[in-house]
Amino acid sequence: MAKKPAPKKAASKGSAVRRATAPPKDEREEDRVKDWFGKIRGADKAYEEWEKRFSVKRGEDYYEGRQWYGLPEADADKRYVINITAAAVETQKPSLLFDNPQIRIEPRPSRKDELSRQTLDDEAKLATQAVQTFIDDPDVKFILETGLGVHEAHFRFGLVEVGYTADFLDNPHAGKPLIPSDPTKAGELPEGAGENTVDTEAEDAATEAGADGEAEAGPLQPDKVVQPGTERIYVKRVPAESFRVSLSGKNDLSANDWVGYFEWVYVSDLKANAKYKNTDDLKSTGTIDQKYRPSANSQDLEAKHGMVKVWKLWDLRGKVKHVLADGHQKFLLEGEPWKIVPFADLKFLERPNHYYPKPVVFDWQLAGLGPGVLDLAAFITGSEWERRPLPIARDELIALYRAEMAQRLNVQWTDDHWALLWDSALLWRFTQEMFGWAASAPREEFTARAAAFRDIWLDPALAAAARRLRPVLYV
Repeated sequence: MAKKPAPKKAASKGSAVRRATAPPKDEREEDRVKDWFGKIRGADKAYEEWEKRFSVKRGEDYYEGRQWYGLPEADADKRYVINITAAAVETQKPSLLFDNPQIRIEPRPSRKDELSRQTLDDEAKLATQAVQTFIDDPDVKFILETGLGVHEAHFRFGLVEVGYTADFLDNPHAGKPLIPSDPTKAGELPEGAGENTVDTEAEDAATEAGADGEAEAGPLQPDKVVQPGTERIYVKRVPAESFRVSLSGKNDLSANDWVGYFEWVYVSDLKANAKYKNTDDLKSTGTIDQKYRPSANSQDLEAKHGMVKVWKLWDLRGKVKHVLADGHQKFLLEGEPWKIVPFADLKFLERPNHYYPKPVVFDWQLAGLGPGVLDLAAFITGSEWERRPLPIARDELIALYRAEMAQRLNVQWTDDHWALLWDSALLWRFTQEMFGWAASAPREEFTARAAAFRDIWLDPALAAAARRLRPVLYV
């Protein structure tokens, strides 16, 4: 079979590496970068307004026990905290994400008529095993990454990025037919042939097939091939505070104009990444200006030394991805095509016509709503019911609460007004907590706790009813 030197050919449409789309010719690259940073600044302002309106950072502080607002930090650290917020959040987590999730995949109903049931079941079983293997792989860290997203959804919103990554090498057979004219010799080169030779018959067939060389001769070898051992699918939690959506603000993430997030990356890593361009004059930001710093923590300056803030942006209208670096006037990556939005988000309380949700902790949906005296009554009566007697008397706890409210919030009650509030709280708590128990508790349990029930709940509730309800009901 005659051989001749292989001419250069373009890779087929099924190339392993998708090429970036060509940027507009009538606009300078610096102007396009400037335009994107303008969009980011607008999105930053919208995010900051949402963060301020719903006291997002305060909700996170409450979870961590920093609840004594208005006091110097040294004094606040010495104060006792009953962390209802953390207890409520932690109680919800097990019902939202299992430690060892099990995957089940079933065929789509529309396909049941197209293939045999056995074939569909086999495909579903294979897909189930593949996904389960991915989730169970300890290197993927599926539970850690998704668990952090579930946690953050209580204060902001949860977000994970799911994607595929691999290292690619230049393919020495690029442009050659993927399937040889003689299938029995697939993967083999004739004796005396080198890397720069092609099958003449296959090439002639490709020429006759048309310009794309695919109609009859089949696809051509891609420009790049995957380096063995480097392929992987990953799940990565994206911190909500670094994620932005366009000002369109649609509830559905994929319905917005663009989405993206920033992360701090070492300049040396960016320069070593062959995927990025325009990195020769890339410089680290070194320090972060105070007004743009995510927190006032002085460690930020040292932690980000030698790094630059990199924005990864997905244009949802053009279906291309861009990568920008703060302070840099050119793209690191521009116009890389994509097919599927790589993000999965979790929001508990949607707000119409807004992407950013109402945080659960801000709304106190888990802790409950009501006057603070209800919490005080629940704490004291619940503690007495579970651990009797308390080391601190009831009257002393009440006096401490009233003194702290006067000092911190300048809220004060007369003794008569406080007595009314306390009686009302006792009646509510007795009705809410103890009616059901008294009616359904086994005889042995009720008898064992009868004295505590009488002293802690029944007698105080009857006395409060006599003081407050008798004048109203004339009983």
